[in-house]
Amino acid sequence: RQSMLEQHAGGNKFKARDAMHSEMAQGRKLLGARPAGRRLLNVKRGMPLVGKCQREKVPPEPELVESQLAACLANPANCSDPAEATRAAAQLPSLQRLQRGPPCLVVSGDCKARGEAELKTSIETGRLLSAAVPVEADVRRDFDTCAMVGNGPGLYLPGMGEIIDRHDAVFKFNLYNLGSRPGKMNDNSTKYAGAKSSFRMFNKKRSEVAHLMGLEPSDNETWLMWHYGSALAMSKLRSVNQEVRLLSLELVAWEVDMYFALRAEMHRAGLTRSLLCPINLPTGVHAILMALQMCRQVNLFGFSYSMQMTQGREDATSPRLSPSHSWQFDTLMLRVLALSGSISLCTS
Repeated sequence: RQSMLEQHAGGNKFKARDAMHSEMAQGRKLLGARPAGRRLLNVKRGMPLVGKCQREKVPPEPELVESQLAACLANPANCSDPAEATRAAAQLPSLQRLQRGPPCLVVSGDCKARGEAELKTSIETGRLLSAAVPVEADVRRDFDTCAMVGNGPGLYLPGMGEIIDRHDAVFKFNLYNLGSRPGKMNDNSTKYAGAKSSFRMFNKKRSEVAHLMGLEPSDNETWLMWHYGSALAMSKLRSVNQEVRLLSLELVAWEVDMYFALRAEMHRAGLTRSLLCPINLPTGVHAILMALQMCRQVNLFGFSYSMQMTQGREDATSPRLSPSHSWQFDTLMLRVLALSGSISLCTS
């Protein structure tokens, strides 16, 4: 390498660059030499769900999941007996949890855990609670039909917005599909995503951007946060929208338990291999599981339910896939929920 540098220039700038690279290399060695205990602590704090992922590491036992269900999930084109697969999916122990939901959905008077010390114990992001959370009324659980409007492919079809608006409640996400609303943050998505927005769920980053950019609510729009680090942004967003809620500790725990119970069943069935351990559940998964406690019928629009749909599609509202999530399982999860009759997948 030195001879190459001398051949090209041999000047002082290359010596300075070599010195800088040497210092950087030493720095990397120093970072790599941190005590093992400290590394483990960082992993535990940065990946709070890793313990649940570790418990998945058991040998597959395909006989625990009926063959028709496994075949239909592995390749829907080869699903020879959909009725039998639907029956088997509905009887999965993990999906039986849908009948035994949490006592409250947002931090409210119906929750046992609503104090700051209790909320900080929430498994996913409780340690990041950034502000006090006011105790509000819980959200309704008596909607007939609910539309979940995602950021994936399949929305750009004539009449899609009208179909979405016919639902009793409509869930949208982050800063996508804002439609017409007061203020400077809006878009022209109404034709394909509908005008109605009953609930909008944010991740932490988008909740902060919503405050900084001055997002204003559309008519009767409730804003939902699942990340407890959003509590500070929530307190600021209340200046423009009093209807801001934080998902309850009980709901988050129920969602995480159900998510990993289904992951374990799919692993034992031999349908998943080397799944990424998620840092957290996607915003869409949080919202879908919440809606299953609020609505008789949950219909999904613009959601990817196969890995093929996440790749090479140019009709997605957002082309970005977060590396924090386990997309291989998340897409499989939607197929299981649809096959069981829990949700309907309305776009392809």
